[in-house]
Amino acid sequence: MGQRDGLHAGQGPRGRRAREGRGSCAERPSDESDRRTSRALHRPPLRASSGLDGKNYRPRMTQKTTVQHTIAPVWNSQSRVLILGTMPSPASRGAGFFYMHPQNRFWRALPAVFGERLEYNNAGKRGADDQAANLAAAIDERKNFLLRHRIALWDVLLKCEIRGAADASIQNAVPNDFTQIFEQSQIRRVYCAGKSAFNLWQKHCAAAYEKRFGLECACLPSASPANAAWSLERLIEAYSVLRQGASPRQPL
Repeated sequence: MGQRDGLHAGQGPRGRRAREGRGSCAERPSDESDRRTSRALHRPPLRASSGLDGKNYRPRMTQKTTVQHTIAPVWNSQSRVLILGTMPSPASRGAGFFYMHPQNRFWRALPAVFGERLEYNNAGKRGADDQAANLAAAIDERKNFLLRHRIALWDVLLKCEIRGAADASIQNAVPNDFTQIFEQSQIRRVYCAGKSAFNLWQKHCAAAYEKRFGLECACLPSASPANAAWSLERLIEAYSVLRQGASPRQPL
């Protein structure tokens, strides 16, 4: 047994292919380049969670940092509505004012509620012209707009740990002190721009201020580019409630 039809072991088709594979130059890589190609073709693909060496790779994440609020609130004694965010984003901190990320739609939606359009965009430029940026003029324009419409603007938090601009990563939050603003203004309505700001207000501020100053607080959708589910048109419609609390424009 072990031999059939006159063929010895190793002489069948499998045996011939094995011998040819070992001895034929046409069947194996002829140089180093071919050998590398052959190894690459037979190497199992790296998993999505692996790195260049296939081991212990994790996507890089921005580290959490402790951020201190340094942008002064916009308000005066005539303010009647207060809009609150969470904490200025890195782009806003760099510009020195609120909602200045180039893709944030806050300064497009809010003026539209009052039938206006700002001259300067968030980069401090006018229209589509390629002129030098003028951030100071852009910030002044935004402050004047807010005060004319008796709108105050600030953020819930004075200090927190946060990863980039990710509100969901906020820890060790310390709220701002709103006592002076409420005591010296006509504000009775507070609108939080986004669920994170609203939740932080409810957790850290509602009990201290709402009953004491007779405040009503509501949540508005975030104008952040991350909130892509809300179109600019929907944001304008949602922000239109601000007209109920703000009176016609007042001279400065």
